[in-house]
Amino acid sequence: MAIDAVLIPGGGLSALGEVTPWVQARLERAIALQPAPRWFMPLSAGTTHKPPPLDAHGFPILESVAAAHYLHQRGIEGDRIVPETVSLDTIGNAYFARVQHVEPL
Repeated sequence: MAIDAVLIPGGGLSALGEVTPWVQARLERAIALQPAPRWFMPLSAGTTHKPPPLDAHGFPILESVAAAHYLHQRGIEGDRIVPETVSLDTIGNAYFARVQHVEPL
């Protein structure tokens, strides 16, 4: 059985913009899937409940982009990582993953 894609929910970032331990666990589980998925889709720009952490240049760090960096550092090729960068809640995760990535792919 082939796995086309795995969607990985966000779950917050540390004050330094790093993925939290529970998100790391989700990412590690996605990495361990066999057969390996063709696409890894980390989800979420962030939340409306608190401001995002900022990078060294003062720009917001998106949850899905931080998760994408984590995946890449763990050996997943960059062209297999397609972060969803718009949503701010779970319903938005599903909607924007579908219209941004699933349908076009």
